[in-house]
Amino acid sequence: MLVASGDVLLAFDGSGVRLDGACVCGLAVRCPWQVGSRHGVYVTKDKRDGAVLRYLQKPSLEELKAADALDQAGHTAVDSGLLMLSPHAATALMELPISEDAYMDLYADLLPALPRHADRSEFLAAASERRAVREAVWSSLRVLPLRVAIPEPAAFDHFDTTDELRRALGGETLVAKAYAFSNRAGAYASCSANADGAVVLGSVVAGHGLAENGAILDGCSLDAPFRLGARVVLVDVNAAGAALHLRPGVCLQAVPVDGPSCKGVALRLYGAEDDPRLPVGEGATLLGVDLLDWLREHGIQEADVWPDIPTAERCLWNARLYPVVEDESQLGAVLWMQDRCSMPSGEWQAAQRTSLAESSRWACVQQIGDRRRRMRAEVIRRRVMEWVHTEAPSAQAASLLPTEMQLAAAASTAGQLAQDAPNPILSARFWRFSADLHRTRGRRGAREAAYADDRAFLAVRDAVALMPYDPPSLSGWAVPPDATVVVEAPARLDLAGGWSDTPPYSLECGGAVLNAAILLDGSRPVRAWVRRLREPIIRLVARDQQQVVKPTCVEELRRLGDPTDPLGLHKAALILTGVVDLEANLSVAEMLGRLGGGVEVGTEAVAPKGSGLGTSSILGWALLAALHRALGVRSSAQELFAAVLRMEQMLTTGGGWQDQVGGATPGIKLLATEPGLEQRIRVQPVALPDYVARELSARLVLFYTGKRRLAKNILRTVMGRWMSRDPVVAYVLARIKEIAAEAKRCLELGDVDRLGALMAEHWELNKLMDPLTTDPGIDRLWAAARPYSCGGKLAGAGGGGFMMMVAKNERAVLPLKRALMDASGMRGTFYQFELDESGPAVAVTTPQEGA
Repeated sequence: MLVASGDVLLAFDGSGVRLDGACVCGLAVRCPWQVGSRHGVYVTKDKRDGAVLRYLQKPSLEELKAADALDQAGHTAVDSGLLMLSPHAATALMELPISEDAYMDLYADLLPALPRHADRSEFLAAASERRAVREAVWSSLRVLPLRVAIPEPAAFDHFDTTDELRRALGGETLVAKAYAFSNRAGAYASCSANADGAVVLGSVVAGHGLAENGAILDGCSLDAPFRLGARVVLVDVNAAGAALHLRPGVCLQAVPVDGPSCKGVALRLYGAEDDPRLPVGEGATLLGVDLLDWLREHGIQEADVWPDIPTAERCLWNARLYPVVEDESQLGAVLWMQDRCSMPSGEWQAAQRTSLAESSRWACVQQIGDRRRRMRAEVIRRRVMEWVHTEAPSAQAASLLPTEMQLAAAASTAGQLAQDAPNPILSARFWRFSADLHRTRGRRGAREAAYADDRAFLAVRDAVALMPYDPPSLSGWAVPPDATVVVEAPARLDLAGGWSDTPPYSLECGGAVLNAAILLDGSRPVRAWVRRLREPIIRLVARDQQQVVKPTCVEELRRLGDPTDPLGLHKAALILTGVVDLEANLSVAEMLGRLGGGVEVGTEAVAPKGSGLGTSSILGWALLAALHRALGVRSSAQELFAAVLRMEQMLTTGGGWQDQVGGATPGIKLLATEPGLEQRIRVQPVALPDYVARELSARLVLFYTGKRRLAKNILRTVMGRWMSRDPVVAYVLARIKEIAAEAKRCLELGDVDRLGALMAEHWELNKLMDPLTTDPGIDRLWAAARPYSCGGKLAGAGGGGFMMMVAKNERAVLPLKRALMDASGMRGTFYQFELDESGPAVAVTTPQEGA
């Protein structure tokens, strides 16, 4: 059995301490005799054997000399409070024949009985009120031999007085220096709180103020202005209202009490060096002033302070000086005491008063514990809020939460803050922060992490839903029966800046993308149509996917969560335009009957699905444009762009705005937005000199890798890392916006080589954001192309699809193509492309025109 004293902190080299063969062994530290006079002292002569001859309780210098307990330097073996009992000794102690309710002091009632020269009569006489206990100890345990180990070096701190505790916590003692105590533990201090030199434990310091060096705050909440002098000790104080000023060396403690004569919070104020047990007239002080002098200076009668205490027993400990208030923030009832010129405040005079002794006896431990738990929760809440609002990376925050319990608490707090966030973007950040902290917990937090991640992306969807878009008011079809509205659109090549257009990044920081509208093999590769049907039915067609579906109920149209559904765009477009109202209690036929007939909604894309050319989003734009034309709805370009963003969120693919804008506007252009929920896209056309357009067309190679990728997976990874404020992703997203602007200038100046180099840099940055954007097969393609190319990148989110490469010159184009085909095992495909300078085409055909 190992017993340690709760008011002692030890530091020692245990390599030379031997406990084998010992029945009872104490550990002592060699200290000056003045220290020994305040503690227990072991007297031993044989350093190797360590047999204890006597055990002295707080001996004077004369007693130490008489016992031959001092070495040549005047040091003695001071009891450290650490005691080891062998199994035999521990069993004997537990079987001691005393009553269950008997009080026993292990150090006072056991140790003095065990030394070789212990005297029975002295031992029994020293504590007459516990004589029965001591007689049982002497008769049953006296036979246990006592040894002492005295390691060197060694030191200890004893927390008997406020000043001893303050010095240790402040790092002033040898032991504190050995342990390298931090001056922060479970605390929050705002940047406006100048408290760097103070020790802050389990506290919230949010007010503007100064805590001087050596001040200690434990379990406090300071939201008001404050100034705390050096060596101030503040415990469980809530200063939420008026300013708090404490002069150096003042201690203030709020203690909830529940006694027979008072109930509330006792406010206790005294000096750090006051000894509350010294009798009046024998050194008793309050705030360093003689206690009786202090009372006279403030006009307080002794009889009011000690109404039932004999004069000889009066001291600060039993002086009823301390007001009991209803609220711990009513500090005015006690703060006047630190000013020698002040008279008692009205609050003090009106309050019931108690003493240090009574308030200690009546202290409500349950309330103290509850308050400390609330403080810990508030500390975590403040820290989480600060981390999120200051854009701290989640990983950095997690590193400051060393225990699983702290991680779990902070993660749970972040989830609560997410639900109370004033806007969905902030909610998404809190949810992602919660997910990251849960993930740090390993398997124990896996389920919570997955849930919080999903909530984060749902919050992003909610943010996109706030973008200005009013569903059109429909009165019926604006084209005759059997008429067809056809929208054909180009694909887009994202030359630089892709990713910066994706929510939530674009909503928080704005985006910048350089892309081009292109024709493939001489035609627009994206086609959508809307045909008015006479019958009240819906027909969904994805011609390139060989899919035709006729939904018979609204529930079939509601299922949108699968991004691989080839008809998901069609369903979402019908819902966004109001053709299908999910909230209306109507059948499909009834909804279509109000419009005057049914509808066929179809799409076709020449480019392979998952190509990285933005075809999905451009198809979504084309569908909406065709539906709006068929319904006679006038919509601005910005409204349609916003609607496609909503469509992406409905389908859970979560794309940005560059695809639909790239296909809906002609030529090469720089697209840019400012931060904010209203993403108004500025389109800046790039005026290419003719010779530059010809050179770019000749040297830019478009190669389909044969590998399809789903952008949703990569988008979720990258935007998740952005929401985690991953420093790498934050840097990359900012840099690729710069690359977009630089690439625009390169084209305007005709520097195609530099454009290739910028695209190569972009590709390397993309891989930093998500290593899965490439794989060994794609890496082989890049390696094969390197001798013939000055740079390039994968189109779109990467992971497959199309490669764009700028050949070193026109002569290098054919060797580049041969190298790519060889590296792909002849499985790739080259596409001929050209810039589309005219943009999408919209046509309405009728049966008479041969639709």
